[in-house]
Amino acid sequence: MVDCLVDKILWLLNSKAKLFIGAEAEAKSLKLELKILRATLDDTNEPRLAVRKSQFKEVKELWERVEVVLNTYINNVEQQQLTRAVTYFIYPVKNYSTTNWGQGTVRDIREWYALLKSSRQESRSSSVRLSSGNVPRFFEEEELVGVKSRKEELVSMLVGSKPSKRSVISLVGLSGVGKTTLARIVYQSSEVQHHFDCHAWINVSRSYYLKDLLSCVTKMICQDEDSVEGEMDVKPGPINPLFRFLLEKRYVIVFDGVRHPDIFQFMSDFLPDNNKGSRIIITTSDNAIAASCDIIQTLQPLSEQRALELFWKFASICRDQFESRFDLCSDIKELSLRTVRRCHGLPLVIWAMGDLFTHNLYLGRMEEVMSEWKLQLDKFEDEIGEDLSHIEELLRNFYHNYDDLPSRSRLCLMYIGIFPKDYLIPDVKLVKLWIAEGFVREEAGKTLEQVAEAYLNDLVNRNLVQVSHMNYDGTERFCKVHSFVHRIISARVRRNKICQVLQETDSRLFVNCAVHRLSIYGDAINSLEIDTECPRICSVFLFDVNETMMTISPLINLCEKLKHLELLDFENAPIEDLPYEVGNLSLLKYLSLRNTNIKKLPKSVGRLINLQTLDVRNTLMRELPIHIQKLRKLRHVLASGHNRKVSLDTVHGVQIKEGIGCLENLQTLMTVDAYGSSLGVIAEIEKLRQLRWLSISKLTTDMVNTLCSFIEKMNHLESLSLYLSNDRETFHLDSISSPPSLLRRLILKGRLEKLPDWILGLQNLTILGLSFSRLVVDPLKALQRLPNLNALWLHGAYDGEELHFEGVSFQKLKQLVLTDLHNLRMLKIERGALPTLEELRLETRQNDLSVDLQHLRNLQLLECYDMPDEFVLRLQPEGGSEYWKVKHVPTVIFRYHIRGNQYVSYRLGEPGLIDRVKGLVRTTSNVEVFGRQLSFFYNDDDEVARTSNAEWSGRYSFFTDDIED
Repeated sequence: MVDCLVDKILWLLNSKAKLFIGAEAEAKSLKLELKILRATLDDTNEPRLAVRKSQFKEVKELWERVEVVLNTYINNVEQQQLTRAVTYFIYPVKNYSTTNWGQGTVRDIREWYALLKSSRQESRSSSVRLSSGNVPRFFEEEELVGVKSRKEELVSMLVGSKPSKRSVISLVGLSGVGKTTLARIVYQSSEVQHHFDCHAWINVSRSYYLKDLLSCVTKMICQDEDSVEGEMDVKPGPINPLFRFLLEKRYVIVFDGVRHPDIFQFMSDFLPDNNKGSRIIITTSDNAIAASCDIIQTLQPLSEQRALELFWKFASICRDQFESRFDLCSDIKELSLRTVRRCHGLPLVIWAMGDLFTHNLYLGRMEEVMSEWKLQLDKFEDEIGEDLSHIEELLRNFYHNYDDLPSRSRLCLMYIGIFPKDYLIPDVKLVKLWIAEGFVREEAGKTLEQVAEAYLNDLVNRNLVQVSHMNYDGTERFCKVHSFVHRIISARVRRNKICQVLQETDSRLFVNCAVHRLSIYGDAINSLEIDTECPRICSVFLFDVNETMMTISPLINLCEKLKHLELLDFENAPIEDLPYEVGNLSLLKYLSLRNTNIKKLPKSVGRLINLQTLDVRNTLMRELPIHIQKLRKLRHVLASGHNRKVSLDTVHGVQIKEGIGCLENLQTLMTVDAYGSSLGVIAEIEKLRQLRWLSISKLTTDMVNTLCSFIEKMNHLESLSLYLSNDRETFHLDSISSPPSLLRRLILKGRLEKLPDWILGLQNLTILGLSFSRLVVDPLKALQRLPNLNALWLHGAYDGEELHFEGVSFQKLKQLVLTDLHNLRMLKIERGALPTLEELRLETRQNDLSVDLQHLRNLQLLECYDMPDEFVLRLQPEGGSEYWKVKHVPTVIFRYHIRGNQYVSYRLGEPGLIDRVKGLVRTTSNVEVFGRQLSFFYNDDDEVARTSNAEWSGRYSFFTDDIED
């Protein structure tokens, strides 16, 4: 959080310089020093900003004081801008005159900065600067027990004069027993660092191929040498640059996590035995590999007493104000013993348990501490069981990668701990939240969203964040973390005051004003106790609020007492009205009312001048107030909805007043109700040149013509969804000659005279949806020229009798939907076509439909909607003449319309299916009724929730009108 605070201070010093009356020179000097500090944070190889533990509390308290003053004053400055006061100062901070505020603030900031810099310098001077790469840091030496004698013994083996020949030392033992930690402590010791000429730490499990391993060792050993420049030479022996370089060097190399014996051949080929006392350490869980080493050091699990010592070593870091409580409470000691026994003496698991459970010490009353601890321990025992091998690997990856993360990425990971366990978070939502929280810093040539996406990709690549669901082109993802890792993260979130979790089961619902965020569950929102203003709280989330309607009074209370809020996430809450007082939250950047019962926004939203994201999807709103035109920092306006029927008016948007063109920072605008707006509004969209996602419903032909006149000027556009108002209107799109080259997603819903030629030039297009187009010429011959198409949806898009997939066409297509094609009689698929297709959905009325499914060897799901009985019978396992065409498909489902949007489902071969075809089924009381996911008219995050119990859970339609597909 240090660099985020630095950014906030620099913003204040840059944009509000006139505020610092009487302290101008000091402010200018401080600004320069902070810029240098920020550059240091950006460039340093240290994974985190080092602060001595003895000074951490002092630094943190001063930091919090500075933060409160800044938040309070920035809020007052924004309020001043809204009221357009003549003077530069209104609402001065309590007990400060105007001049004293500027001087006092600079003084506080400089005191904090001086203390921070001093602590960092002392911390740096006491540590060894490593020349090698990333070394995992699970524990600090002083935090361990029983390691001193082991360290001394191993160090003596490395730096002793005998033997002079190169020696290979193995550290062998169970996963999690502490091999890597011991190796790191020895490797980083001053004796070892000074004794050897060059050093390298290699994570072998990440360097599987010989060339990769050789490259990694060479770069770490010879990082300052010109001799290794150019292409890597993999020839072994003296002709190899690495071998030659090490001939005259005394070197030490650690190979961490060795799993294959071929590492010894690597040593023989590239690491010379030069009789200079070089040493190699390997850590492994394989006794056979260890047996091949010169010296074997076996590490055993900790005894029960040692395990308890380690557990309380960790607890002591967090328990300063609870010392007497530990000495007096025997129940906690008993619970600690039960906890460490579950860890089987493995230090890494013990450390994780301490990480997980010690946050309970902050709950307050002793009975609350005990109750929560027992609950968490029971959950751990139920989830993990007796086998800890898989959880050790998980923890090893988490602690290693977490420590190596840049500070901002670490904040982004911790942020997921605010959400409930196993909560699927759309990646685009995470990105917007991180931006609103100030975690994302601008980079030249990139939008904030692109920078945040890079943060997320890094977390995914490190296996810290799991992608649970992904659409076919990989652009929309639902993210989570492993449930046990979530527990650890959540514990750190609470312990470090990142967020306070308030649940209706809590005996007291008193808001802790020292935290930064509130996560409120269930009916707790209606019983919150906020006795005073809380200038540090910047975000509020609501989860699992009961269907009974919330009153407006707790929302008013939030707006009045938490005036420094920057983020409000009320998604899925039963809210009917947003209080007028929300307009007082002038720092608010993110407001989500998605899936609520909101009908309109108060006029006071026009005062939210810092708002970046407004999400009112699937609400009862049909019009955005004209006041949003004052919100010049808006980047995302999300306001689409769906009426759950298959027709031209499925998607509804919101009416927008003229003047929308002034919001030049908009990147997302969806969905505009063109019919309820005006032609002038459509014309103004031309001014929004930063748009990446655009969706417009109820278009007329004239409006489409207006759009075509400027759509090719929108160079950043990635997603375009256009919906006609009725079947009398027609798309005329040929006037577009140069469509946006970045377009990846195109949805056209309405009559189409012919397929525009320019579509075939969209080399980046991955998703194409055509609905109610009523084309008379087979579009596939043209569409097969799209090289990157992953998903194709044709719903009522073709009135012909035959569709022909030619050989080697659609090489990347994974999802194909052919529905409402009632004249279709032949679906011809040649060998070599659609080689990657995973999902196919069909709907036609022709009894004699012929489908060449036998060539689709990668097909995982075939769904048939209201197909004729003759077609169904031909595919049956018993007696079906065309069963051979589908017998390789894992899942074949037939769905029949019942009423409204309800369908009954049968699997291939299910007895009830044959009974239905024969007319024997009269009731559906014993059959699951399925709400059909028909097309791109729904939100896929809704679909995730709906399909959690469906037979085909995990398969989704990614053609929504929603960017979160």
